[in-house]
Amino acid sequence: MRRLETADGTFGLMQLEGSRDGPHLYPLFHADGGQEVWTYLRDGPFRTMDEYVRHLDGFAGRHGLLAFVVREAASARPVGMSLIIHISDRTESVEIAYVLFAPDVHGKGVAFAAVQALLEYIFQDLGKMLCIWKCDSLNAKSAGLARKLGFRQTEEIKGDFVVKGRLRDSLVFQMQAQDWQAQDRSLRGSGMR
Repeated sequence: MRRLETADGTFGLMQLEGSRDGPHLYPLFHADGGQEVWTYLRDGPFRTMDEYVRHLDGFAGRHGLLAFVVREAASARPVGMSLIIHISDRTESVEIAYVLFAPDVHGKGVAFAAVQALLEYIFQDLGKMLCIWKCDSLNAKSAGLARKLGFRQTEEIKGDFVVKGRLRDSLVFQMQAQDWQAQDRSLRGSGMR
């Protein structure tokens, strides 16, 4: 588990288990205010909690994918999740995807801290040289978080794929290991990390 400190509290980042975490994550992304996350994704929302848990369990068996849950340290309440995808020994890049957080933690630095921990894992533990972030061009929150984290937009893919009947344009952001290392040193020097 990686410990995440924010101004609003302490959180932990750990591997997601669908059967353990799904029943707690389901209401975050399916109740009033939480369904907006599905606007930009190919899947979801899910009709039942069981269907959602099966969906999350499917991540566990997929090659080249690691799923993570973010929990409040004091209560162990899940508040979000994310994935690292396209993990392979044959490539030097991976992608962060599916960065979903409960509406009550939006704007509180939790997603920022969680993705920073994922970047540390990607560049230090996995030894990758490049991290990619793709999002729907209409998803201003996702693009804003990528920029705030120090990702640079490198491309816009017109008509990338269909999402809920709409042809999606995707923004592609990248961060190289040396950029993350410089940013990490800067954050540590300022006391923000």
